[in-house]
Amino acid sequence: MSGDDSGDGPSASASVDAITDAPWLEAAVSAVRPGRSVASVSPVEAGGRRSTLVVRFADAEPIVVRGGRGREAGGSVATEGILLAAIIDRTAVPVPEPLGWGSVTDGSIESGDESQNAGEWLATRFVEGDDLHGRFCGFSSTARREIARSFGRYLGELHAVFRLDGYGRIVADDTLESGEEADNGEGPEASTWRDWLVRRGHGSLDRLPAEFDGIAEPARDRLDAWSVETAPVPRLYPWDLRPGNALVADGEITAVVDWESPLAAGAALSVAKAEHLLADWYVPEEADALRRAFRTGYAEEQPLPVVDDVHQIVAVAEAAVDSRGRVTNPRYPPVDRSEAVRFHRGRLADAAGIEE
Repeated sequence: MSGDDSGDGPSASASVDAITDAPWLEAAVSAVRPGRSVASVSPVEAGGRRSTLVVRFADAEPIVVRGGRGREAGGSVATEGILLAAIIDRTAVPVPEPLGWGSVTDGSIESGDESQNAGEWLATRFVEGDDLHGRFCGFSSTARREIARSFGRYLGELHAVFRLDGYGRIVADDTLESGEEADNGEGPEASTWRDWLVRRGHGSLDRLPAEFDGIAEPARDRLDAWSVETAPVPRLYPWDLRPGNALVADGEITAVVDWESPLAAGAALSVAKAEHLLADWYVPEEADALRRAFRTGYAEEQPLPVVDDVHQIVAVAEAAVDSRGRVTNPRYPPVDRSEAVRFHRGRLADAAGIEE
């Protein structure tokens, strides 16, 4: 998937002095490594709406800082930090350890305009490893299937551990039990789940460019015709769980990164999205084998949910464009835009059960 850098941090040629040009970065370093001597600051090519920087020190272990200004920063860093700590505490899913998070306000701008000048930051331990996105296709078929199985196991474990109060954006408290739409103590109603998923699906389909005309309308019709009798338990929905957000060393996943803006949803949507970004995205001739491996891993931790065409429609539509509305590029090396459109159209047509 193509990156979505905010550009709100030092550039590739950043010097140590550039820390003072990003108040959120200076605040993070002061809070997490007070009094330490900064040796270098290096940007990391990463998705999300925040800049990601590796800060190395002459006399301390390196850290990774993600941050940005105001609304560009995206979701709450407190939620992301609490989620990372909870994942480490409750699961064996490898994630970077959070070291701290916070915000800073530029005093040169009047306090009444804090939505534009407040910078947020999240600092984690540095984890060694290469970007799995660039390495996945180079592994053997056996190694790729094992990685797919690991991703399935990670998602199954997250679903087994995290039960939320409702569907939508997670606003974490100390127990990470909050959802956007709280239930009534007896679990969400079926209509709540249906309305949330259909609304999310329509929103994603509406963002598709004109090249998707002829496919998007039948997909909308299928969403509108969908009915559900029982609402699923709201589970953690790591909506961007993919090789591009994982690090690998010696063939093993060392960390799954980028937990920005987590959501709660039915488990079937999470499965549909994650297996699409893993099985369909990279090696088309191995898609079925990778999907089986992913589902095998999931079933080791949690009963596999029933994934139907509506879950797949929403998953494919979400993945087809990034947060800036640009068509995302599957495969590695990534294909060009025209080939990417063909890929997304084909997968959306398959999900909606229509002929291209």
